[in-house]
Amino acid sequence: MLPFRPGDYGLLLRTHRSRTSSLELMGRARGFDQNTVLDRAVGLFADYGYKGTSIDGVVATTGLSRGSLYAIFGSKRGLFRATLHRAFDQRAHQAGDLVLVALLELAPRDLEIRGDCQQGYAVLFADDPALLGARLLLRAGISTGKELQCQQL
Repeated sequence: MLPFRPGDYGLLLRTHRSRTSSLELMGRARGFDQNTVLDRAVGLFADYGYKGTSIDGVVATTGLSRGSLYAIFGSKRGLFRATLHRAFDQRAHQAGDLVLVALLELAPRDLEIRGDCQQGYAVLFADDPALLGARLLLRAGISTGKELQCQQL
C-alpha cells in the first residue's frame, strides 16, 4: 500500500510499459478532481462500451487534456480499470453495466480485468446471480420482469 493517495497534491504514480513503478513529484497541484473525472468516464464506458468509447470522447466529456489523461491513468485501459474500481466502491448505478462491458469486451483476454470482474460480481451479484443475466438482457432491451432490481445496479 502506498503512503499517499494518487490524487494527493502532485504525487503521481506512473506505471511504465516494463510494469515497474516510479514516483515522480510534479511541480503543481492538479486543477481537477480525479473522482469527478472517473464519474464522468463511468457514464461513457457504461453507455458506449470499452471499444465504443474513444479517447477524444473522454477528453471532451471530462475536460482533461490527452497528456493529463495518459499521465494519470497510463492508457484507456488504465482509465477503465479505475472507473470499474470506483463504481464498485461507490456501488454506482452503472456498476452492473461496467461489469458486463468488462466481461464481454476485455475479460476473455485480460487476466487483470477478469479478476476485477470477479470482485465486482462478488459485490454486485453474489446475493442474486440471476441479476447478472437480467442486467444483460435489460441492456439488450429485452424485458425480464426484474427491471427495477437491475436498474439499482
